[in-house]
Amino acid sequence: MAYRETITKPTKFDYIHKKQSGGSGQYGRVIGTLEPVEIEEDADKDAVTCSFVDETVGQNLSKSYVPAIQKGFLASCDKGPLTGSPVEGVLFRLLDGAQHDVDSSEMAFKAAGQGAMREAVRNAGPQVLQPIMKVEITVPEEFQGSVIGGVNKRTGTVLNTEAIEGFCTILCEVPLNAMFGYSSDLRSETQGKGEFTMEFQKYEPVLPQDQALLIKAYETERAAKK
Repeated sequence: MAYRETITKPTKFDYIHKKQSGGSGQYGRVIGTLEPVEIEEDADKDAVTCSFVDETVGQNLSKSYVPAIQKGFLASCDKGPLTGSPVEGVLFRLLDGAQHDVDSSEMAFKAAGQGAMREAVRNAGPQVLQPIMKVEITVPEEFQGSVIGGVNKRTGTVLNTEAIEGFCTILCEVPLNAMFGYSSDLRSETQGKGEFTMEFQKYEPVLPQDQALLIKAYETERAAKK
């Protein structure tokens, strides 16, 4: 299922990645903000809108580590903390940081970027998004009522209906997750005389109760793998 994750409010982060296991350790500190970015309604469903901006000044953080922080951020965008789905519609603004003369490295700062992103998403009103499909259904007029009733049962929204020469075209938006099995249902509702097409339209937040179920399922799956 092509879910996405996003955030609903800006948040600050100050994340330290620190690891010591004999010999040289790992140290990287990143400071900044994670902000929501509006996702264009006609954006491609496969386009992940994650932006990174370096606004560091001064000597606290070497510019040579910034690409590693960006790599960590982008790696975290591939798999969000709620459901493991890609994250989109976020801006990671790097403002400052700190390094260690011995323990800092690109590896350490990549880990710091990843950790900062995961922590920030959880503090920024995270939200699961679902794909919404634009569905066009054509049926004989006599079946219009039952077909619209079927769309409503699938939590769809009817946008427009048009009747021409005994046939009715129903334009609606329906969550992709609710469209599974629709071909069979439409045949049943129209005695095999209905047809439909669908294409991706946009992403919208899932209902709170559905988000809770998705998060629980993901956590159960992760626990089983461990």
